[in-house]
Amino acid sequence: NAPVNANGTRFDDVFFINSELGWIANGANGNVFKTIDGGENWTEVLNEADISANVYYRNIEFFNENIGIVTSLSGLHFKTTDGGITWSPITFPNNPTAICGLSQASETTMYGCGAYNEPAFILKTTDTGDTWSYTDLSTLANALVEMLFLNELVGYAAGKNDSGGVILKTTDGGLTWTQIYNSNIAGEYVWKLQLVNDNPNVLFGSIESVPMQQGKVIKSFDAGATWESKDCPIRPIQALGFETPQRGWVGGHIGNLYETNDGGDTWTDLGFGTNANRIFFVGNTAYCSGATILKLTERHITVEFQEGLLSIDWNIDNNIYMAGKVSEVKKITVSS
Repeated sequence: NAPVNANGTRFDDVFFINSELGWIANGANGNVFKTIDGGENWTEVLNEADISANVYYRNIEFFNENIGIVTSLSGLHFKTTDGGITWSPITFPNNPTAICGLSQASETTMYGCGAYNEPAFILKTTDTGDTWSYTDLSTLANALVEMLFLNELVGYAAGKNDSGGVILKTTDGGLTWTQIYNSNIAGEYVWKLQLVNDNPNVLFGSIESVPMQQGKVIKSFDAGATWESKDCPIRPIQALGFETPQRGWVGGHIGNLYETNDGGDTWTDLGFGTNANRIFFVGNTAYCSGATILKLTERHITVEFQEGLLSIDWNIDNNIYMAGKVSEVKKITVSS
């Protein structure tokens, strides 16, 4: 029931506090929607008429059910303290036009980064967005588009530098940063980062590549010390979401969502999910922001049959329905 965008526009970001409460930020249309029922219904809580300006929202992130931040590519950024009923402008140090990434690190701390164009910088608040600090990272990157923090001290920033797509890491709350990955193809961006199953050692990323190159999924199983890369069918890959190291999805400005069940060795075009930018997990549920908002709640079902038995099975609302001789089923396994 999410709104559908027209003319190639999209929802750039989606964020959920829990299984029911979430927000989505629309890019070119400049509005924010809220759900209180897991995406069944959405209510507009911010639009361009409210601020009397044109704006392209890029990121939305909340500290809790009341306090949240939405940032844009248009020099206009806002904070709410009542769950989105009202919004107040934020003035950041150095007045950055574009802020492309946000990541909550604790109940009071959040990091931001920018931008898809120069310069590269980090923003940080420790008081739920009342005040912010600014750190210039132009010696390490030309552009930063994604943030991912595990806690107040350990986090990652991704984007590009002169050499290629880059990932930076801090272990001291942003005081110092070290490059831990570079794609070594000039012009590429590391566009999204994800911890798989909230495992701090399992870090995946998407690489938006350049013409004549393949988009890629990169994977680390040792907190960024070493990396492996898998080619993707989408060159300008942006959205990335893996529920296990084997099963995941990618999407981008061009084409549909693609699914892999073997860690990126092979991919299947799902035939839907255009213009995807973010895949967000809350528990066993995934949301994808793009031309509209998609929701995935399925679980995997493996059924082992005796030879010759014909049957059909599927999953609706976590219930298994089966046609066939159930007495001859040897084994059913359901995993989230």
